[in-house]
Amino acid sequence: MKLNYRKDIDGLRAIAIIGVLIFHTDLSLLRGGFVGVDVFFVISGYLIGSILLRELESTGRVDFASFWARRTRRLLPMALVVIGITLLVAYFTMSQLYLNSVAKDAVWGALYVINWTKLASSIQYFDDLGASGPLMHYWSLAIEEQFYLLMTIVFLSAIYWKSFFSKEVDSCPVSLIVKSVLILTVLSFVANLVSISIAQPISFFGTHSRFWQLGVGVLIAYSELKKVSPNNSVRFVSQAVGLGSILFAYFWFSSDLSYPGLFAVLPTLGAAMVIFSGVNNDHRFKSIISKLLSARPMVFLGLLSYSMYLWHWPIFVFYQLHFSSWSLADVAYVMILTLILSFVGYKVIENPVRFSNYLATRVWVNIFSAFLLTLIVSGGSYYLIQIVDKDNFIALKNGSFVEVKSVKRDLPSLYRSDPRCHISQGAIDYPDCTFGAKTSHEKVMLFGDSHAAQWFPPLEEVALSREFKLVSRTKSACVSIDVRQWHVKWKRPYKECVEWRDKVLQEIDDIKPSLVVLANSSRVALIDNQNKPIVDRQRLTELAAAEQRVVDRILQSGAEVVLIHDTPWHEFDPLECLVEVKGDSPKCTSPVSSAIRDSSPWSTSVQKYGAKVRIVNLTDQFCDAERCYTANDKFVISRDKDHVTQKFSRHLASILEDRMFSDRTD
Repeated sequence: MKLNYRKDIDGLRAIAIIGVLIFHTDLSLLRGGFVGVDVFFVISGYLIGSILLRELESTGRVDFASFWARRTRRLLPMALVVIGITLLVAYFTMSQLYLNSVAKDAVWGALYVINWTKLASSIQYFDDLGASGPLMHYWSLAIEEQFYLLMTIVFLSAIYWKSFFSKEVDSCPVSLIVKSVLILTVLSFVANLVSISIAQPISFFGTHSRFWQLGVGVLIAYSELKKVSPNNSVRFVSQAVGLGSILFAYFWFSSDLSYPGLFAVLPTLGAAMVIFSGVNNDHRFKSIISKLLSARPMVFLGLLSYSMYLWHWPIFVFYQLHFSSWSLADVAYVMILTLILSFVGYKVIENPVRFSNYLATRVWVNIFSAFLLTLIVSGGSYYLIQIVDKDNFIALKNGSFVEVKSVKRDLPSLYRSDPRCHISQGAIDYPDCTFGAKTSHEKVMLFGDSHAAQWFPPLEEVALSREFKLVSRTKSACVSIDVRQWHVKWKRPYKECVEWRDKVLQEIDDIKPSLVVLANSSRVALIDNQNKPIVDRQRLTELAAAEQRVVDRILQSGAEVVLIHDTPWHEFDPLECLVEVKGDSPKCTSPVSSAIRDSSPWSTSVQKYGAKVRIVNLTDQFCDAERCYTANDKFVISRDKDHVTQKFSRHLASILEDRMFSDRTD
């Protein structure tokens, strides 16, 4: 069903894309511009709801084949073109490892499920541009496509229910559909609130926690279908409050918020109010806001908004990866390039395909073509992954070659054990994980986060050679010192860490090991009792005091303590560098001053421990006087920016044993 064209909707699209683009410039001009995506969600819900509800109301049925044919003509061509060109640019300009990552995103982006893959990998949306990849923004398109599929299921279910089970004379199922949408909208909003309390990425990327924003748009469409016609005063107030809500979010929200959650209500209802102000506008209500939204520049940007959204992110990413500067002039360049490519795409691809008379009269040609093109792009991307994987190797100076895939999988066995002994971030309870000489009465415990788990391989060998029982207690991203930790990706206090740590400390009191080995990541984020970040010198002071409290408690249990210095941190991806230079490791190094900065343990700088506390520093195995290395003649040392490979860690077993026990009287 053809809708009456509303210029103000395109104006609202312009507001949305302006917010997204300025936010992504990272210049702190519109710190909350990311809510422009929420505005797009409401608009999409309104338009799709209007099309489907009007067709059902007037004909008693919905031609879903035609509906999906129109959707594919509208969205698919530009989306696949941008994916293809992004892959092409990455192929000729980026490293093999980076190309591999882009190709994987291309597969999931073309299939419109990339939001779930990003959620599965827990990639933080507000990370730096390079880390998130040039196709990261397809997550929102995936949610919209999944919403269209859900709407198809809801409409078909209601239609068939009315046809076969309802005894009512009125067979039109519009009211049943709207009730279903309302229930799903409420459930989705609740899911959003529950998800945000668990982990921010679940709420941000999850279709289940975003549906309510599109559902609000559908409900506005229903009000228009039922001839709701507010008076001019209501229209103006709705416009002003709605636009004001969006702008307030633009200027006062920031990426520090645990978003969406309750915060998303403001821009979502704001967009809904702006749309509602124009429903059934028979008297052609005009206000200064209407004139602003309907102005030619705003309508122009609104018409280009889809293409601009697709183009801007890969342009921003590639520009920042290839040029060191990011000034206002650089921003102007990428904005102009985005505008040019968007206009060309709109005129050459988007509109010609969308309004093609040939395609409009051949529904199944549309659908088959869409399926075939999606298959070509996703299948081609997958094939590219296989080709690139063959070139993703690291050449060591001893003449051996190491596949990157094997390096990434070179994790301590704690990650693969059944039950898993290195527990996940959400877990609190842990299995009884004992290794080494399991019948020995002497117990040694390994206690800490993943930076402790990486010392498990050599400690296991030491446990076997010295015949003691090794008890492993490690948890992802959770340090073993007495601090309030902020979960950077989940954007909330890491309460599971506190509960787990308390349980392990109580276990130490109960089982009384002879030795506890502590190792922790240096880059832990701390918060005070008001959940405000603790930084700089105060942070180091708190870390030292917290570590000392835990050491003192362990000593009181009768155990001795070993504090292992943290391994180096690199500011680049070691594997990408090593693949690019084919193993010329001196080029893939970091200055000692940055790689070992503020390294754990922290308390040794303010506390002189006695003989029962030993400090093990293996930095000389990773670094010389000036540089820290990611590979040497025989081993790949680093499997990522801050963890070492299991092979290299195990290689240090005899050195670790010597430094742990050389002065100990058994």
